[in-house]
Amino acid sequence: MRLVFLGPPGAGKGTLAVRLADHFSLAHIATGDLLRLNVQEGTELGKKAKSFLEQGALVPDDFVIAMVKERLKKPDAKKGFILDGFPRTTAQAEALDKVLSQDGIPLSCVAYFDTSLKTITDRLNGRRTCWVPAAIASEPMGSELGDTFGRKRRIILRALSSLVLMLPVLNVKVRPL
Repeated sequence: MRLVFLGPPGAGKGTLAVRLADHFSLAHIATGDLLRLNVQEGTELGKKAKSFLEQGALVPDDFVIAMVKERLKKPDAKKGFILDGFPRTTAQAEALDKVLSQDGIPLSCVAYFDTSLKTITDRLNGRRTCWVPAAIASEPMGSELGDTFGRKRRIILRALSSLVLMLPVLNVKVRPL
C-alpha cells in the first residue's frame, strides 16, 4: 500500500497516518520529521536545511525532494508507505511522479483532508511543541523540556507560525496531480 495524505496543517493527516502506518506496518514519511532527523544527524542536506529552519522559513523544494527520495529507498518504504503532507507544491508532485514512475511504483491512493478553517485553527491553537525533541507537547506554555543532548528548549505555540504559512493557500482549489 502506497498512500499520499494531503491537506492543511491540523486537518488530521498525521494522526491518521501514524495509526494506519502502525496497523499496516507501513513507513510513515512526514517531511517535518525528515528535516529534523537530517539536521540532528548532521547530513549534508540537514546542514543546508538547518539555516532555513532556524529562520522559520520554508525549506526549498530541492532539499525536501532529495530527502524524500532518499527515504523512499529504505527497506521499510519498499514494503509500503504513507507520505504525510508531501507533496506540497507542483515541483514536489512532479518530482514524486518521476521517482515513482522510474521505479514502476504506482500509488494506491491520494487523499485530501478537507477541514473547516475553524476546526484547523482550534486544533492548531492547542498545539505546543519543542523543536528538539519534535514531539507535540501538552505541557503548559513556557515549560522546559530537556532534549537528548541535555539542552533545554522552551515549549512554544506552533499555531501562529503554521496558520500564517497556510492562510494564503486555504482558498486555493486543489486540482488533480
